[in-house]
Amino acid sequence: MLLLSPPSSHPLHTFQTHSSLLLQILCEECECCVRSLLELGVAVQEFGEQNPLLCKQLGDAVAKLIEVQRQTTQQVQDRANRLRKQAERQAEDYQGMKVFISGWAEKAETLVSCSIIWGSASQLQEQIRAHQVSLNEPLCRE
Repeated sequence: MLLLSPPSSHPLHTFQTHSSLLLQILCEECECCVRSLLELGVAVQEFGEQNPLLCKQLGDAVAKLIEVQRQTTQQVQDRANRLRKQAERQAEDYQGMKVFISGWAEKAETLVSCSIIWGSASQLQEQIRAHQVSLNEPLCRE
């Protein structure tokens, strides 16, 4: 019997694991950027107490960085959601193909294991047609 269950080293499983790891690393880097930007904002405020003229410019620059970082984080989350949905669809497609191929392989095994009645050419042609119809049945239903 044909074994179609994916082992843990299956390419789809490996890709999902690798993608999850990369996403986790990217999210951690985004969080690290947020912490750094917040620390920078505090440092700018402290600096502003000593030098108010530069404080406004530095504060505006930090605010822009925070906004860019927020947008980047949102893009990461949106992209991760799209990829997750795409992976789920592909996994469903894989399962559907697996079921179809398994069913077809079982029918083929049944046909191969049945005895052939050697007779006239017309009898053999009739058996061939019957086997072809049997194999093509699932294809017509889907």
